[in-house]
Amino acid sequence: MRKFLLLGASALMLAACQPSDGPVKAAPAISAEQIATNNTAINDWFEKGFNEDIMRSPMAQTYMGIKTEDYGKWD
Repeated sequence: MRKFLLLGASALMLAACQPSDGPVKAAPAISAEQIATNNTAINDWFEKGFNEDIMRSPMAQTYMGIKTEDYGKWD
């Protein structure tokens, strides 16, 4: 019974697939300048998020060696 259900589901999925009508369009080319700009932006975003998380946790600050007024306190 299970084999027939799998066979039927597979047949339905294959029937739903249709070949494309034309050539597949390539993605637009991205310049090295755009890549560098995007890399800088995402790295800044990750750095900001990391620093915000570290500043919320006195234990993480102590572990990282960041000495603030919360140095040595528990979360």
